[in-house]
Formats: sequence, structure tokens, C-alpha cells
Amino acid sequence: MECVANRGETYGLALNFTKVESMPVNCEHIFVDPHGNPIKSKTKLKYLGAHIAADGSIDSELGQKLGIVACDFKKLQQVWSHSKLSRQFKFQIHIACIVQKLLYGLEGAWINTAGKRKLDGFHAKCLRKIVGISPAFISRVSNAFVLKQFSAQPLSKILLERQLMYFGHVARSDHDSVLRQSLFKEGFVLHAPKLKRGRPRDTWDRKILQEALIMTGSIEKLKPQLSSIVVSACGQIRTTWKDAVRHHCRKGLIINY
Repeated sequence: MECVANRGETYGLALNFTKVESMPVNCEHIFVDPHGNPIKSKTKLKYLGAHIAADGSIDSELGQKLGIVACDFKKLQQVWSHSKLSRQFKFQIHIACIVQKLLYGLEGAWINTAGKRKLDGFHAKCLRKIVGISPAFISRVSNAFVLKQFSAQPLSKILLERQLMYFGHVARSDHDSVLRQSLFKEGFVLHAPKLKRGRPRDTWDRKILQEALIMTGSIEKLKPQLSSIVVSACGQIRTTWKDAVRHHCRKGLIINY
């Protein structure tokens, strides 16, 4: 920040430290401005339109996304109630305008069970509105039946597929890639988490690697599919990984989008 401030002085610009906020992560440091005044310290910040938290929680960001797409879904009420539009076409609009916006940027975040239930519940609620089925406590129709009408998946499954795709992209990167080094220590060995009192938190890298091992069966079968050397020699391995992920996440379903 000092470098930015010093560079800005050459153009007659100065930072407004009354608007500067800090978010210490894994520390209790107090930042001060050039005049010695303490800078506001917060546990949650809004940066580039996204909510970030010092503890790595995604709850506030997920809540904001759900609120935004819920408003967008209401704006398209005339589309959902239009009698001349087919159910399948409405579903395609829902995927393109609502689901894509909701899941954008969540590939690198691990969402807990409560967050996944919110995603699946919102998805089922929207599909109920499209097909004209009342809530379950009135119609006694389950969410599984509603999803079956569109041959659709729960949003948690769609998100898992994207996360595994992104995991394969990172694992196939060069060994000197900063993104890969932040995930793997060497080879396919993850960085060891800091041990604290109580049960360790679920992290994106450990849970996605665990899901990848379930998909392939063992680390020996996983390595050939994610080897950057094999990718450089034959681009077919990328297609193989995508096909394996889709088969794992879409097992028993016919996807129409």
C-alpha cells in the first residue's frame, strides 16, 4: 500500500485513509496510516463485489448471491407464466440466466452441508414455480419428483462437477505454477493444515481430492489422469478427465442442458 501511495504522489494523487479498511487473517495486527491513526479492522469485507471473511467462510457471499438471483427470477415472472413457451425452453432460460449467475465463481469455494441445502432448496423452489407445483407442505410433492420432471440435477451436484473440473485444471498445471503450488506441496501431496483444538475444518482441497479418489478408486489411478506430462504429450487426457467427472456426477441421470 505504501508503494501505491508513493507512486500516486507523483501524479498528485493521495489515498483517502478514512475509507481504507483492513481484515487481519490468522493474526491480530493493527494497521495504522502515515499519521499514526489506526485503520478500521473488520472480520468481513466487500472486495470487487464479493464478500470475503477472515475465517474463510462463504456464508455471506452465498447469501448475497441467492438474494440477487432471487430478484432476477422474480423479474422473469412473465416468462415463467407464459403459456406459449414450452417447459423445456423455460428450463433452459432458468439455467442460462439464474443458475449460471448463482454458481459463477463458486468452483474454488467449499460449501458446507447447510449451504448445499440452500442451493438445492432454491433450485427446487424455482423449478416448482416454472412447472406450477405448490410447496411440498401443500402439494405433498417431493423435490426429487420436481427435478425428475426436467431430468435435472440438484445444484450441489452441478457445483461438484465444476469443482472437480477446476481441480483437474489446477492439477494439470505446470509444477512451477503458483496456483498449483498453493494447492499441492509436491506431486499430489496437499499442504498439511495447521492443527488446532477440535475437529479440523473441511477445506476445498481435502474434500475435492477425497471426491476425486472416490471417483477414480485410488491415488495410483488418479495420477495418470492428472499428469501434466501426459497432457503435453497427448491432449486426449483432458477429455478423459472430463468424461470421468461427468459420468461420476451425472450417474443415472439424463441431462437436457
